[in-house]
Amino acid sequence: MAELSCRLSPLVYSVLYRRLAADTAVHATLEPRLEEIELDLEWLDSAAEAYGRKWTANAEMISSGTSAGAIERLDASHALLASWILTALRGRGSSDAFSADLRTEILGRLTDDGRDASELGGREEFCPVIVGWALGMVVQNNIDLNLPAIPATPIKNKHIASAYEGLVQHVAALRLEAEPWPDLIGTSTLVRGVGLAEALRPEAGSARAAIQALLRESARYVASPIQTTLANHWDPADIIGKRNAVVHIMPTSGGGLPFLDVMNPADNWVKVKPTIQGITQFVFQEVARELAEEASGVHGGIWDQQLKWDVEVW
Repeated sequence: MAELSCRLSPLVYSVLYRRLAADTAVHATLEPRLEEIELDLEWLDSAAEAYGRKWTANAEMISSGTSAGAIERLDASHALLASWILTALRGRGSSDAFSADLRTEILGRLTDDGRDASELGGREEFCPVIVGWALGMVVQNNIDLNLPAIPATPIKNKHIASAYEGLVQHVAALRLEAEPWPDLIGTSTLVRGVGLAEALRPEAGSARAAIQALLRESARYVASPIQTTLANHWDPADIIGKRNAVVHIMPTSGGGLPFLDVMNPADNWVKVKPTIQGITQFVFQEVARELAEEASGVHGGIWDQQLKWDVEVW
């Protein structure tokens, strides 16, 4: 599988910026964020219109016989800007409802524009997801509407970014396997998932402490029912115990379970989903923190000098 990159359709940005422009409740939060890069609230409407024109041109190409796959998706720098703007909303709690409504509106626009939403709506470029107020793209698969997903920009730690990308690629490939999955196919998600959690919070000193720290942080961004599901899956010793059993086979001097007691604890999507959902949340919320608090590739003039030329229709 090629290197993953968050490359979305202009329709996604048209709908996203139109929603932000129409939601006056977020304007007081977004205005100072936009001012940091020499933009204002009126830009949200003008950007939505520009992306909308680009999408109309793309839709006309599809109508004339060009396959959707042959139409170039927008570079990930567009996703970076959108995600950078969205992270200003981190104080609003969960982004799940906003993400779901965005997807619903995109599907509605496809239908309104005379496109087959059942066909195009499943393509990666029409499948954005917002996790912890960081924008991402769902990697095409037949498993889940929201998973696996990659963020608009990778996490800054290159080791974590590469390991997470490998997990996303692995989960996307699981669609090719019939359930129940063979042992190593499923349990590898436990090994990589727990390893990523440890890497995200090495200062915690242990896998358990790292997971607990990440769960405390995620409580700010995840709806209560989902947070309960994640906590029940990640917080007890089970996930670490299962990971240790499939890695060490026999109990270590510190105790634990032997392999046969937990054999194949991840042989279908229902068992694996909370692992992938949790690590996706943890990675995205860290990306959102980095975008909100640290230097990024977003700068004054990024729209006028760079991005708007990608969506101009001549």
